[in-house]
Amino acid sequence: MVSEENSSCQASVEDYDFWLTLEKNWRGSIPKFTIDNVAELFPACVDVVHSKLRELREYVRKERRRIKIVIQDIKANDDDELSRFASMEWLKLTTIADLAKAERSIKHLQSVKDAYLSKKFGVVRTPKGVTSEQITRAKQVPIVEVASTELNLRKSGANYREICPFHKEKTPSCYFFPSSNTFHCFGCRTGGDTIAFLRLTKGLSFIEAVRFLTT
Repeated sequence: MVSEENSSCQASVEDYDFWLTLEKNWRGSIPKFTIDNVAELFPACVDVVHSKLRELREYVRKERRRIKIVIQDIKANDDDELSRFASMEWLKLTTIADLAKAERSIKHLQSVKDAYLSKKFGVVRTPKGVTSEQITRAKQVPIVEVASTELNLRKSGANYREICPFHKEKTPSCYFFPSSNTFHCFGCRTGGDTIAFLRLTKGLSFIEAVRFLTT
């Protein structure tokens, strides 16, 4: 009896391995679409992409404004540090997480649109109101100089660090890297270049940040 049960169990394991391998091979045979592949299909869904981009951008605009109000409310009405920390963590896990997801979707859809325009018309998109040269110059402005006007940066080896301005913390986890001209917070995972830092700290649009850094 035991021998029969062991034999049955062994057969079940072998069947499982067989079907698992079969599924793996099937998934591996499915073609993986690149941005350029999707761009070739873009004419068939151009209206949908445009509509979705408008919808997502409007959502992001409203949510950013709402998050700013909520953060101000938390700072004004939560009496103790633990309550403020809990409120901010909840905000990050819910509203801010949804906002980040929407921003990733915008980036992906815009990539598809840009790939289509580049492939069909040879057009390289830059934001209206600024030139590619201005964007390059803005990104080259030393992030340490910009951040020093907002924060009390402290030297940490070849880099700098300070308490993150984007979330509540006691130990500095926001680092600024002169070699790459970027920043990154290891606490809330916020990061980017000089333009991104200025946008986050001053609430500017991309174009406003570029103009601020190049004028």
